[in-house]
Amino acid sequence: MNSIVKLSVFLTFSIALSACYSSSGDNSSTDSGESLVSPEAISIVASPSQAKAMVGTESTVKATATNSDNVAMKLILVRSTWDDACQVTSVEGMSFTTNSNVVGECQYEYTVAPQNSELYVGEESSIARVSVSETAADNTLPNLAETTDIDTPVVIDLSQELAGQHDTSVFYLSSDASVLGTGFVDSDVANNMLTFTPSDVGVSRITYSMTDGSVTKLGTIDVAVSDTQNTPPVALNYVREGKLDKGMLVTIDLTDYISDAEDAVILESVRAYNAETEITSASEHTFTFRSSEPGPHEVAYTINDGRGGYAVGQVYLEIEPDFSLVQDWDDVTVYDSTIGADITFTAPVSKVLADYTNTAYTNYQAQDGVTGPKGVEVVTMNLEQAQHYCATRNGRLPINREWEILTASQGNLFTSQNWPAGADFWSADMMSETTGKSMNATGGTTSELLKESGAGFVTCVLLDSEAVKDFSTQLDYSFVNGVRFDVSGFITDPDGNPAAFQEVKLLSERKKGVFSNYEPEISKVSGSSGELVDSYTDTSFNDEVLSSHISASKVDSIVFKSEAASSRLELNNEDKWSRLATEQESFKPLSSFGLPILDGRSGGGNLRTINVYQQQYTGHNFVVYIKVEDAGGLAPQNGRFSFAVQQESSQPSTEWGSTNWPSSPRTDKSFEVINDYWYQNAKVVSGWELYDETSMNLSTPERHLWIQVNNGMLEIYNSPTSDKPESPVYKGSMNWSNIDPTQTYWIQIGSRIDSGHEVAVGVDTYVTDAYFTNY
Repeated sequence: MNSIVKLSVFLTFSIALSACYSSSGDNSSTDSGESLVSPEAISIVASPSQAKAMVGTESTVKATATNSDNVAMKLILVRSTWDDACQVTSVEGMSFTTNSNVVGECQYEYTVAPQNSELYVGEESSIARVSVSETAADNTLPNLAETTDIDTPVVIDLSQELAGQHDTSVFYLSSDASVLGTGFVDSDVANNMLTFTPSDVGVSRITYSMTDGSVTKLGTIDVAVSDTQNTPPVALNYVREGKLDKGMLVTIDLTDYISDAEDAVILESVRAYNAETEITSASEHTFTFRSSEPGPHEVAYTINDGRGGYAVGQVYLEIEPDFSLVQDWDDVTVYDSTIGADITFTAPVSKVLADYTNTAYTNYQAQDGVTGPKGVEVVTMNLEQAQHYCATRNGRLPINREWEILTASQGNLFTSQNWPAGADFWSADMMSETTGKSMNATGGTTSELLKESGAGFVTCVLLDSEAVKDFSTQLDYSFVNGVRFDVSGFITDPDGNPAAFQEVKLLSERKKGVFSNYEPEISKVSGSSGELVDSYTDTSFNDEVLSSHISASKVDSIVFKSEAASSRLELNNEDKWSRLATEQESFKPLSSFGLPILDGRSGGGNLRTINVYQQQYTGHNFVVYIKVEDAGGLAPQNGRFSFAVQQESSQPSTEWGSTNWPSSPRTDKSFEVINDYWYQNAKVVSGWELYDETSMNLSTPERHLWIQVNNGMLEIYNSPTSDKPESPVYKGSMNWSNIDPTQTYWIQIGSRIDSGHEVAVGVDTYVTDAYFTNY
């Protein structure tokens, strides 16, 4: 059953002093203790903020606010509106620090006021959202906008809305979605769906987060709710070309991006994280934007037509960082006599640059002035992050020999190149299955780093010429039995030497088979001599491309040729089948065309048949492939055929099956998948009970079916061609009922045609090819 959490949240700015940080300020007083001048009231606008933090590490959040008199401001209150794991640890000026030991989202309410409360009075509150992750990966999801009317809830399928931009098969919805405004939101965390129920016209903002258990990403959805009697206006998205300088004020004119069929519209609101926005003319649809936060920004704007019609659009802008402040060191190029060419080492990555480019990292280190530029923050990465970063730079980690060339020619990289060297750098060489080699950039010494949890600085060797090589894999495979093959490989480094303990990913590129983990992808570590061994099972009876991915970007492939002759069922051999016509008409004999299943011709047979293959099988995992063709080129429109597994007998009985379920023994030692032409679906019957069903297209004269039990999961694939699809039409837990797959069982094909229907007239359908094997 899906887990559905219902939240009704109205953002309020009540003060809970016991759960907050407050500041008394630096107020001055007169000698008499009384102010001689009444403070001036000022108007303050506080904007929402977003930040990212790492688990168990203090993170700074900057509040954003402006005021009518341009006076200095400070935070007077910060409190967590989330659970106890979200802590406020300090408040200073317009910033506060937070800490959480749990992956997820934290939300805080903050209140801003003038620094000098004797001269000025006023305050305003807003929220700050903080994503807490194990690494500093990109923490934002794209803004979404929805429209509805006051009487209609809107269902937001995040898997569909974020398709192509975000992998929702890995990231799942957290249960703490909330509404800023009016309305209710239901979180269906099992299906990555939100349902918003409006309670008033206008625009409400839904905040939500998604996580894969390691990384948290923050999302925002603005829902425009219009009156039912009104045609809402139209708000288009606008992308501002070029990049803005940090702190630059820009005016955005939305006139060409909004419209209404009946009324004049006004610009009602603009909202952005980590930015200052102000409407300068509601009627002329202009606003200003300014931010000191480098990177992409999204501004949600709201328009209304004055008669209950609302719409939301997005404005996309990008702020360029001040690169003079990002990092004061450069790439280094040296000559490599071994390959007879220059090689370039990329500069280590500062925190500012990593955040701007959304580069993932585990932590950062402030340099001490002795081993790196004083005060500069430089990111550290684990091995996977380091390899991925190098791949984005069209490079790889340097091998030991290349490091020796660099340090021999440059010496201490801090003193010679101003490189940060307060931590060791990752090398491409590995020392064991769990550790890699690291290099010290000041003395040239080597150490060990744990692959998963070790943290090092990163430089990459650019693959910018043919002379600079990457790691490579030589793959091969050999037949074992049935559909099982051994896969072997040999990993070499850029110099052609055996590469020990390298992380390798093997892929069945089109998901035509599985490796030893019963998946079409597996991560392996090469042996001490660079060797690689695994197994591959052909679960499609198709040719395939098997690939090795190494060093994050290097891919080597071989073509796998399917050879499963021993698994083919003998459809033309009467001795291999025990066949029975269980109703009044007789069955048709086998022919060179195949095994007949549906015959709607005048005087035809095969009203209902059971065909048991005369071979014994055992095993929890199996795959069957069935090709169905109509001899006359017709597409059957009714009737059904099935594939069944049973543990009763090798000889069929007239007591088996029925009109709807053609073949199964009526006991708990049977399992049957029925392909129903009339209902265009597949039914799963286990132990003579309907277990599940799914829609399935059977509307062509030729169909290809794969039924697979893989590591406890039942998968059904369906195609008009012999090319097995990557995704099944059905996937669910395999229910063996009372069949014991460690003991002998039999397989069979059944069929039943509804001859009384006109749509059955003329069909002459056969199974023309079939394979079955355990693995």
